[in-house]
Formats: sequence, structure tokens, C-alpha cells
Amino acid sequence: MMQAALEGTIEVTSTNCLVVRMPYTSPPGVERYRNVDVAWPLGWSAGVREGTPVLIDADGQVVARLGDEVRVGGGFIEAARIGVVPCTGQEGRIFEAYELTRI
Repeated sequence: MMQAALEGTIEVTSTNCLVVRMPYTSPPGVERYRNVDVAWPLGWSAGVREGTPVLIDADGQVVARLGDEVRVGGGFIEAARIGVVPCTGQEGRIFEAYELTRI
């Protein structure tokens, strides 16, 4: 089982992918954000409910909405290893999720 957590906000990219927008500080004292590509668990999908982008689990339940603060359990993995093309255009790793909690 993977042992990492990603915290941030559910956002939609210009390519219509649900990602986690994560704050970081660089240089010191300057807060910036980056979108992290997430491979959501098997059976999960993006959709629109009541006019808002949402993340839907394998049981059809809404687990997060656009703008929700979340903690995602999982870990980083090479995108090529699982045959995924990152939505953000960033090469290399994506975050492979196994659970999500709203915070």
C-alpha cells in the first residue's frame, strides 16, 4: 500500500481534467500553486451534478466537488509505468490515488 498524502483543492484544468491544486512556497514567503495530476481509483470518474464539476466514486456517489479541500491517499508513480498521459502537460510522475477525504 502506498504511504503518501496529497492535500489541496479539487480544480478543473483547461483540458477538463480533475486535479488537486496544491500550494507550495518558493521563494520563501511567496505562496504559489501547482496542479497535480491524479490517477483516481478504478471506477471513479468526473461528471457534472447540479451544474458543478464533481468526482464520482465507483458506487456512483459524489465524493468531491470543484473547490473542495481534500486529502488524497496514494503515492507518486511514473506516468509511463501505468500508461497515463498527464493532463497538466507535466512530464514524469502523477499521483496514483487509493482514497479521498474532504477536509
